[in-house]
Amino acid sequence: MPQELNKIWNAGKLFEPKPESEQPAKQPESDPNPSTVKRKKSVIGAFMDTPLEDPFKEKVEAVLKGIEEVKPEPAEKAPDTENLESNGIVVVGPLEEEFYPKEFFSNDNKSAQLFVLNSFKNKILASARHVSEQPSTALSSYTLTKKMNDSEIRAELPKNHIFSQDDLWMIADLIKSDKVQHGYANLFYVEAGALVLVVYVGWDGSVWCVNAWDPDEYGQWFVGYRAFSRNG
Repeated sequence: MPQELNKIWNAGKLFEPKPESEQPAKQPESDPNPSTVKRKKSVIGAFMDTPLEDPFKEKVEAVLKGIEEVKPEPAEKAPDTENLESNGIVVVGPLEEEFYPKEFFSNDNKSAQLFVLNSFKNKILASARHVSEQPSTALSSYTLTKKMNDSEIRAELPKNHIFSQDDLWMIADLIKSDKVQHGYANLFYVEAGALVLVVYVGWDGSVWCVNAWDPDEYGQWFVGYRAFSRNG
């Protein structure tokens, strides 16, 4: 082997790992202060094994035990009838100020966008009075699934479905809060004197038309119209 290659070959052997028998024995690491190190390890171990005491834990657990789990109540919904499909419950109110029916149900009430016909004015508004401080009230609504006249509709509504003239604020609240349906008529049966009249509220594309008829005077109401019920 040429002398130069021999030098390179021998130099490469310097980087080859030596057998374990030729490896120098490992010397134990010096421990400058064995007692201190051992004490630190024992303290850390004790700290990790012992959970921290929480002074508020028992109080919090006691409070939580007294709180029952709050479960959402199922949505209220009146049962369907043969020809009326229930839409569930709608809440109006509370009424916290004076309500003047003749002021609200007026063509001058631009904020409500109303067109009030004379039949409603003469049969309902003429004897209506102002009211104030009324509690929240739950109403039910039903959609007609077939053409029906007033007598047929009322026969399937809850027993106490009739609104009084003092309840006109509820109809006003439904209009203001946009809880009456667009595109179809909304019907309310309102007691006025000796008669129960049907009050019609319907959106014509620009205003809410409000009118009133004697029972069955209009004829049959169409499928999709909605009838509201006073729940007691």
